[in-house]
Amino acid sequence: MSTSVITNNNYSVTPLSGASTATAAAKDPNSVEATQDTFLKLLVTQMQNQDPLNPMDNSQFTSQIAQLNTVQGINKLNTTVAGLQTQLQASQNLQSTSFIGRTVLVPGSSVDLKSGSAQMGVDLTTASDSTMVQVKDLSGNVVRTFGIGAGVAGTNQITWDGKNDAGQTMPDGQYKFSVAASANGQQVQAANLSYGLVNSVSMSSTGVKLNTNLLGDVDVNSVRLVK
Repeated sequence: MSTSVITNNNYSVTPLSGASTATAAAKDPNSVEATQDTFLKLLVTQMQNQDPLNPMDNSQFTSQIAQLNTVQGINKLNTTVAGLQTQLQASQNLQSTSFIGRTVLVPGSSVDLKSGSAQMGVDLTTASDSTMVQVKDLSGNVVRTFGIGAGVAGTNQITWDGKNDAGQTMPDGQYKFSVAASANGQQVQAANLSYGLVNSVSMSSTGVKLNTNLLGDVDVNSVRLVK
């Protein structure tokens, strides 16, 4: 097997061989550790064989070694963070099972009328002095329009008594609703919120999903309230 030789300042230097060479070969040549080992061997070899009357400047090698150490530290930190993220995800998955059988309030525009009463909600960006709710059947016909007065910034719960504009009680079932809010004559951004019963929990590549009876799959991070 041929052996390469580094020649510098009229000194011929043969790289380290034997067990050390075998160990270096076993490493990934593209890894930070392999590159670091190579630099260290070159640095030590040059220091051992430099001309005493004309010493070499190894500051650049030393600087590069420091940079490699920094990269190696960042790689280890990334590995640690990835491990913590996996543990946190597993913990969140386990905790999410506690939602099963509970009712959650999440973004949505469906409302389930039961026994002459229905619960829904609205998320307001700022407080309102006028908040109007419009309920429609699944065919798009307006059933009821009513006001709930002032609303606070954030989550507001709404109750519909199940009656239409004529005062008649509507049959139980699913309806749609929308909310319009204003303050000092200016529109306030309002997001509809619906209640849904969580039947099961599923884990996907995008996170934990709550499988509800009324709203389908919803993101666990979108939950505003739990009953």
